[in-house]
Amino acid sequence: MCHFWFIDFLDNDYQYLIRIDEDCFIHKFDNDIFELMEKKNQVFIFPYFRKFDIPDVTLGMTKLLK
Repeated sequence: MCHFWFIDFLDNDYQYLIRIDEDCFIHKFDNDIFELMEKKNQVFIFPYFRKFDIPDVTLGMTKLLK
């Protein structure tokens, strides 16, 4: 997953990209979500925001990316 987000998708020309992690639960999905985003001129949406991931999932990332 890290390889995809830091390398793979940057080299491709996607019209749309949706990220669904294993800790996400989708109870209802709007099939027209990208159309709605385009109408509202939105480029990014998310269900909630947290400042940082828990330390266990980012162990070593700071050193790797410097």
